[in-house]
Amino acid sequence: MIDIRSAKSRYGNGTRPQTDVTPEASSNISSPEEQIGEKELASSGALDGLEQAVIGQYLEYLEKRGIRREDLAVILDTLIATGNVSYSCKILGRIEIELVMRSTAMNESITRRLDEEFAGRQDVSVMRYSNRQAILNLAASLRRHGNDSYSVTTEEELDAAIQRILALPYVVSSAMVEQLAVFDRALAVATSSWGIKNFTGPGSAD
Repeated sequence: MIDIRSAKSRYGNGTRPQTDVTPEASSNISSPEEQIGEKELASSGALDGLEQAVIGQYLEYLEKRGIRREDLAVILDTLIATGNVSYSCKILGRIEIELVMRSTAMNESITRRLDEEFAGRQDVSVMRYSNRQAILNLAASLRRHGNDSYSVTTEEELDAAIQRILALPYVVSSAMVEQLAVFDRALAVATSSWGIKNFTGPGSAD
């Protein structure tokens, strides 16, 4: 497993420094409506149906946040080689966090929980659904928060992780969700049909 900003690029461009992103600096990440679509797409690990224009928007979004095409190539290489990848950064100027790619089992559990919680409800706003989805995704993805490390591989561990997220101050969990949006989008682009075409095979560095 690697950190996508500190891993050596196969193109020889060195390492990526960790960045410090505050909620204010990244407040335009996405609206709740956009987050729902992004996380549904990212949960499958692929964006095969996206048009080139959308990939371009995602690439621009990621580059503004310090994620280059070379970093996306590292993600794909690492996923092929090891099956997992992580993302480390700082929030609020000092808190170090590490996010890990959610397993298929965890994504299935999140989808099932959302279906069960909101099935047949007509009073659910987009904001409420998006916030709940963000909490579940963060609970399943957060591997390190400050000096505390976690492993979420079972339903019981997911339940405990959800309670940890709910106990955090809103400004902290919100900053984490913003960084998870960056990570999820990087994973989605790297593993899309566009990413596979551009980051594998001879001449893919171009």
